[in-house]
Amino acid sequence: MTIAGTVAAGYSGDGAAASLALLNNPTAVAVAASGRVFIADSSDEAIRLLTPPPSNCTYSIFPASFQSPAGGGSVSLAIETAPGCPWAPSDLPSWISISGSSSGAGPASLEFALAANFGPIRSAQIGLAGVLVTFDQASDAPTISPAGVVNAASYSTTVAPGSIIAIFGDFPVSAPAFASAFPIPTTLGGLSLPVGSLGNLLFPAPIFSAGRS
Repeated sequence: MTIAGTVAAGYSGDGAAASLALLNNPTAVAVAASGRVFIADSSDEAIRLLTPPPSNCTYSIFPASFQSPAGGGSVSLAIETAPGCPWAPSDLPSWISISGSSSGAGPASLEFALAANFGPIRSAQIGLAGVLVTFDQASDAPTISPAGVVNAASYSTTVAPGSIIAIFGDFPVSAPAFASAFPIPTTLGGLSLPVGSLGNLLFPAPIFSAGRS
């Protein structure tokens, strides 16, 4: 069982989780009655001290959820706990990264950076000191809800060719937009929705109005 250090050699990790610290040629270990562990880190010419965390560690994370725009962004999470209580994030997806130390002990603030999203809406839950934190990120790609294409008059999912339809979902429109003149435009508020194709040709539909959802 490993209580401190990784497969890499070096000197780092003071004040953080022992399992993430770097040691360089440890040669001896002593354990005190208090539970503290002393390691002779010979190549670093140092005595490293491992202090057991308090037995009653509790944690609060603020905010416990975060919503990011499609373009990405950053958020600072506050960890509230007692001095000496260890923490380390887990289950980070590839589109979320941490600025600075990824582990520590006691109260702290962590900065997370979210990459821009060029695909559908995405969500992730990461673990931080046993607390789940939710990250939701919007998308600039149009997303149509299940059964979201309906007849604009009856809201029935039965749609006849040539009829006016309403489409529900999430669309990259910054503000509601409305067609103000004929012919009805096929791009409105930056949104274009092809509804049919012939070979490699797309046929965008005229749009009467558009909104985010």
